[in-house]
Amino acid sequence: MMEERKVPALRFQGFTDEWEQVKLGNLAIFNPKVNLPDTFEYVDLESVVGTEMISHRKESKKTAPSRAQRLASKGDLFYQNVRPYQKNNYLFELQDKNYVFSTGYTQLRPRIDNRFLLSLVQSDGFVRDVLSTCTGTSYPAVNSNALAEIEVYYPINANEQKKVGEYFSLLDRLIIRYKHQLYKLQVFKKSMLEKMFPRPCEKVPEFRFRGFTGDWEEKKLGELVSITSGYMGDSLLSDGKYRLTRIETISDGIVDETHIGYTNVKPDSFYLLRKGDILYSNINSLAHIGKIAMYEGDSILYHGINLLRLRPTVPLDSHFLMALLNTSQCRRWARLRANQAVNQASINQVLLASQSIKICSLIEQKQIGLFFRRLDIIITMQQRKLKKLYSLKQAMLSEMFI
Repeated sequence: MMEERKVPALRFQGFTDEWEQVKLGNLAIFNPKVNLPDTFEYVDLESVVGTEMISHRKESKKTAPSRAQRLASKGDLFYQNVRPYQKNNYLFELQDKNYVFSTGYTQLRPRIDNRFLLSLVQSDGFVRDVLSTCTGTSYPAVNSNALAEIEVYYPINANEQKKVGEYFSLLDRLIIRYKHQLYKLQVFKKSMLEKMFPRPCEKVPEFRFRGFTGDWEEKKLGELVSITSGYMGDSLLSDGKYRLTRIETISDGIVDETHIGYTNVKPDSFYLLRKGDILYSNINSLAHIGKIAMYEGDSILYHGINLLRLRPTVPLDSHFLMALLNTSQCRRWARLRANQAVNQASINQVLLASQSIKICSLIEQKQIGLFFRRLDIIITMQQRKLKKLYSLKQAMLSEMFI
């Protein structure tokens, strides 16, 4: 039997040599010792998300935490020692010489292409090897010495290293750009939710579409919608004849039909969802109480347990109601009034029906509802693009490393 060649499944054209197996410690200098400046920008374990540094803070030698030890130099790679499966690893490419990282990172000064090395330590195979050496269960961690002993494969050819590193660097830049665009859209939506609905003790919103005047009318939610509980399914079923919503179905603010429950007993038609029905999370952790999603599909899906269904009983635009219930004041109302247990909180139908809300004319509702519907479509498209990029990166890391 021929020995299997040590090459990745996918590589750039023109490269055919086998990759060499070495210890990671051979590819970089670990935790180089240097003197810290008197003042510096401190980077802790919460400061890096993915491959992006999202924050840092000014410290001095006298006031800094004892963990502030790793003085960054351009080209250094910082590997998160705790919960390495999160892949929060950062390549320092700034010219600044006053950034100090926590000892929660292992500092690697690469002897090979630094972008290639960053991609290598994000590959699933490497992460699996790291996790096998970790100590701890809730917060698995690896120390620098153990990390240096992990065997890895890499191409000796510097040009191949560079091409692989540049490819993943491009993907990372795209991911970061899409994340920032998504964040801006979400901030914009949050701002408009506050401006397009009246604040407490006010009868008109700050921002209004042209042509609409007059006070908004205060109503109880129960005067506008029916509020019903769902059908009990079988939590142990991973498949079945009839599909049911569950808490996870609306965890992302949409009705996600890939996260549903099942029953083999046909529910009464009363539980069948219609377009425009709003599902309300009334039994959940306190932070997620009041989370909602609207059903806009046309498949046969039944309303399941632990979600309340809100269905308009008077002329009322469902998209308008969705936006209204997503305002910070409505979410705050739910959190303040929820009954709290050890790990979850709850709101019953009677209490929810008593919630006071302000509404405008149906014509104005439709304008507001359409505005937020279009904004949600743009946000959803951005989320899908970002998800595809993450999936592409994950797939390519699997194919382009051994």
